[in-house]
Parts: sequence; C-alpha cells; structure tokens
Amino acid sequence: MNDVIKSSSVYTLETADERKMRVGITVVLVAVFLLVGYFLLPLITKTIHNWIDFGIEMGKLFLMIGIIGTIILMRNVLIARWKSAIRKMTRFLIKN
Repeated sequence: MNDVIKSSSVYTLETADERKMRVGITVVLVAVFLLVGYFLLPLITKTIHNWIDFGIEMGKLFLMIGIIGTIILMRNVLIARWKSAIRKMTRFLIKN
C-alpha cells in the first residue's frame, strides 16, 4: 500500500506491472504509427495511384474499342452518308 501512496500522478492506483504494460503498449503504438506513417503510407499511396492510372488506361482502351467497334458495325451507314455528303457538295459546287 505504501508503494501506491508514494507517487502522486494520474496513475497513482496502478501497479508496477500495469505501468510496464502501459509503457510497452505506448512504445508499440508509437512504433506502429512511425512504421505506417514513414514506410507503409507512401507505399500504399503509390499503389493507389497505380490503380487509378491503370483504371484510366483501361477506360481509354475500352473507349477506343467501342469507337472502332461502332465504326466497323456501322460502316455501311457511314459509307452511304459519306457518298451522300460528297454528292451534295458536288451539286453545290456545280451550281455556284
């Protein structure tokens, strides 16, 4: 009982074992925060940036595939519209 009364801190009622455990937990948490903050966080951020870049490139690829596929599927319609436009332009130029 005398050991507990001697100290005058917020932790007055804790035992020596509890104090060792509290200090140990604090040290471990500080080490984990340092590890995450200085070593793992940049790695995680870089990975997320890579995922975003990968997603953007995949989106571009799908967009190009969609455009090319649409052109291939509608080639007859596009050719007919091209011929019609050329015909109209030729008639306009001949009139003027």
